[in-house]
Amino acid sequence: MRTQPGTTSLRALVYMDEIFGFFPPVANPPSKQPMLTLLKQARAFGVGVVLTTQNPVDLDYKGLTNAGTWFIGRLQTERDKMRVLDGLESVSSQAGEALNRAELSRLISALGKRVFLLHNVHEEAPVTFQTRWAMSYLRGPLTRLQLRKLTEGQEPDLPASAPLDETPAASQKSPRPVETASVRADAEEPAGASEPAYATAPPSLSSRIDQVYLPVRRGGSTAALALEQDVGGAIEIQGQQLLYVPAVLGIGRLHFVDRTRNVNEREDFALLAEPPGGARMLTWEKAQSLDIALGDLRQRAEEEAVFDELPESINESPEFTSLRDDLSDYLYHNSSVTLLHSAVLEAYSRPGETEREFRMRLQQIARERRDEEIDEITERYDGKLKRLEDKLRREEADLAQRDADVSARKRETLVSVGESVVGMFLGRRSYRMASTALSKQRQAAKAKLQLEEARDDVEALEEDIEELDAELQEEVEATRERWESALTELEEYEVRPRRKDVQISLFGLAWTPHWRVTYRDRSGSAHTELIEAF
Repeated sequence: MRTQPGTTSLRALVYMDEIFGFFPPVANPPSKQPMLTLLKQARAFGVGVVLTTQNPVDLDYKGLTNAGTWFIGRLQTERDKMRVLDGLESVSSQAGEALNRAELSRLISALGKRVFLLHNVHEEAPVTFQTRWAMSYLRGPLTRLQLRKLTEGQEPDLPASAPLDETPAASQKSPRPVETASVRADAEEPAGASEPAYATAPPSLSSRIDQVYLPVRRGGSTAALALEQDVGGAIEIQGQQLLYVPAVLGIGRLHFVDRTRNVNEREDFALLAEPPGGARMLTWEKAQSLDIALGDLRQRAEEEAVFDELPESINESPEFTSLRDDLSDYLYHNSSVTLLHSAVLEAYSRPGETEREFRMRLQQIARERRDEEIDEITERYDGKLKRLEDKLRREEADLAQRDADVSARKRETLVSVGESVVGMFLGRRSYRMASTALSKQRQAAKAKLQLEEARDDVEALEEDIEELDAELQEEVEATRERWESALTELEEYEVRPRRKDVQISLFGLAWTPHWRVTYRDRSGSAHTELIEAF
């Protein structure tokens, strides 16, 4: 966690069900300090922590006060409720908010089944919600016999080291020749056939030609066992002999550099090729890639070993010089490190990084940029919404005032009309009273009209707020979709070595050890085969 840069986006979630015993208030088990550290520091690195328990008293008080979001269900005891209220009160005070303890206590006491109280320090007030009803057929812990019965006939899982995605993101396109199987000269020899003549010492060559010996990594008994498995039955070994076969070996290093894409990769290579002879040309495409270093090579042969004949095509120094140049050209033209590139995020995969790993890294980058963009959008709309809501509050206050004014005008009109009627019966000047009544009625009508206008203004503002909120949600959703689609568009980019970055540290004649095994199969036929010993 501490090796990651800080972020406000969620990178990972640590979830632990039933925390009882792992984070107690009094004892100090090994799990307590790491959990407390996560609760205090993890959010700064984009790591969330979710802990659950049936009894809040099982959780350390420091853990309670460092949790900003609470989901509270039915509590069985008053002690549990007091513990929760104490923790909420501490969290709210740290967030600079006042907690209505009595109201929260009432809400918690009234919670029903599958009903939870959500308290978030970033929200104005707690809310209650009900979870959906879920059916579970889980019967609880299983015995080993039950587990064995449940898994009968199922294929075993992949080993832990197996990659989840076998498609590499940065596949090494530097030479990966087809590895030949064990070199086998499967020639049935007639009974009494003479053994071929092999030299007991390597030929004498120019000092300009490097001669090395590959180490013997497979013993004679191991080679015989592999041959028996290959043949598919018991065999009778007639004889074994260690034979050195000549080949051309090139060992070196490739350097891939691209500073703009932060590529500075070195790759070692060791290629073994059959020497040219007759109509056969040496093709580095078919060379065998070896897992070997300079320090593994030997300077002398094993005792009692014999040597195969050296072709005339590789017994002179100029011939090796030409073959070395061919290898350099082949590596220069065919070696590369392939990177995956996201044009939207302007990110490249790292050498050796799989596509799955690269996509996971892109997801985090996209999530952080998406959150930043959504925050900017929300902040921009929040200003507009706040202005509209302030205006709506003023209009609602004006509406309430005009509603009260209309009610008052109605009462005045009724009183004035009543006075006019009474005055007419009492012989008073009714025309003046009638005029006053008419005036009150006009004022009431005007107030009613203004009330309707105010009500229309309030409704228009409410519609504007709804439209603006819908526009905000639409823009946020479009932003999410845009960043999600950005992860699907990947391109390949190849980094090739420069001429000077193809370094061949050793090129010469390699004597490759083989076991020459003579045996008879179950039918009594005699065979001789060569099995690689390196």
